[in-house]
Amino acid sequence: MFTGGSWSVNSTFDQLGRAGAAGRLALIEAGARLLGAKAELCHAENSRVIDKVSGKSIKYSEILRKTLFR
Repeated sequence: MFTGGSWSVNSTFDQLGRAGAAGRLALIEAGARLLGAKAELCHAENSRVIDKVSGKSIKYSEILRKTLFR
């Protein structure tokens, strides 16, 4: 691994983008379960998972606390 200007980001952009997308999907799925909603009817915005139907939302930190630290 090397760092020179923005080359480290440029050379790993695809990998980092895929990792970020996978994390986002995992948060949406876990958040939907906690909200009692369908994941396909939820979206992530401003560090929250939001159920488009009910308008209910849950913070990422609460999702992690309830799923990782139980």
